[in-house]
Formats: sequence, C-alpha cells, structure tokens
Amino acid sequence: MFSTLTLRSYFVITLALLLALPPLLLIAGKAGTPEDLLAAREAVVRYQLTSSEFALADGVDTFCVEFIDTAAETRSDPPQELIQRLNDGRHKVRKGSDCDYNGGYGVVVKGSNSPGLALWVEGVTWKTDTSMVITGRYIRGAENGSGHVYQLEKRGGKWLVIEERLTWVS
Repeated sequence: MFSTLTLRSYFVITLALLLALPPLLLIAGKAGTPEDLLAAREAVVRYQLTSSEFALADGVDTFCVEFIDTAAETRSDPPQELIQRLNDGRHKVRKGSDCDYNGGYGVVVKGSNSPGLALWVEGVTWKTDTSMVITGRYIRGAENGSGHVYQLEKRGGKWLVIEERLTWVS
C-alpha cells in the first residue's frame, strides 16, 4: 500500500520530531517558584532605582511601583513587605495605587501632588529555572518615559540583572 520511499519519509519525520520534542518540552515548561518571581521583580525594581536617568533626575520625590501581568492584562501592587524593603533610606517607594497619572503633570502621589516616577515591572518570560527576561518601564510624564528589557540570572541564590536593553523612549 505504501511505497518504501513513503515509509522511509514517515520514519525520518517521526524520528526528527522525537529528537526535537525533549528540548522543546524543557523550554516550554520552565517556570520558577512564586518566591523566585517576586525576588526577580525586586531585583528589577532595585536596578531601576539605581540606574535610570529618570530615577536619578532632580525633582523625583517618590517612586511608585506596580506589577503588570501583560498576559492577564491586570495590574497589582507589590506586597507590603517588598515596599518596606525598598524603602531603604535612599528612596521613598510607594505602591502604584498610591500614585496617580495626571496627563498635565505626570505621575504624582495622591493627596500631596508631589512628583513621582512610576516603575512598572511587566512581562516575565522564563528561560530556565535560573534565567528569565522581564520587561519594564519608567513613566514620569506624557513625554518622559522609557521601556526596557532586563535579562536576569539567579547566581548564588540571588536574582541579578545581567543585561538591560532600551526598547523605546518618549
């Protein structure tokens, strides 16, 4: 019914798929623990606090941190324990919900209208259980922000930003 050539073709295709499947499953199934995710997000925020020209600019009084789940299209505040750790005496860090975006004035702290800088930690892509990519952005005003991609690795039990790539500026 089948020719020898057809059977040989099916065999080669099946063999190729079987050889390719284990690496594909390893890549697709990678994800760390919720603790790893929070620690990696914290590493990105700390990096944002210390390395951005926006964060180092005069007039920035408060940093408003928010997590954005791009897949679910939801926003959330970081846990209060993380906000407390980030308030290390050098930075005033607040939950994103404590701040407001006013198109004319940019990011301000609710109630005081003091200037702020929004630090958003967005999409997370696990590469391995010790490597991931996180996107994030800084927003100060309508024409004052930037987007970044951060490559992270877990080294010695600690998540570190090992590379940052600028993706857009306004």
